[in-house]
Amino acid sequence: MLIPGLADRPALCRQQVTAAVRKVCESYGDRVAFADINYSINVLWVSVAADPGLGGRVAQSIREQVPEALLVGGQLGVASALKVAPARHTVWWRRLHLFSKGAVRRLIGPGR
Repeated sequence: MLIPGLADRPALCRQQVTAAVRKVCESYGDRVAFADINYSINVLWVSVAADPGLGGRVAQSIREQVPEALLVGGQLGVASALKVAPARHTVWWRRLHLFSKGAVRRLIGPGR
């Protein structure tokens, strides 16, 4: 997550942000594996367990405590709402299918 302007804030404000993030992470127990705030680049990094939707829930909880925090690196929590096309309808599947048909023809040789 990005927290714009965090590096320019006074130490007391940064400590309040840190305390809020720590409170949220501790509320998730061992499902939050790691959290780090890099003040020089205004970044909060949180690693969570591989539970579906957990990353989005943690990010939302952090945003409730630190409203200026912005989620980057994906649309966690939103991806489940998107309709995913079956693999047979994607462009890449069609390309792979045509490639594999051509490869088989080249391996077998011309039909007689």
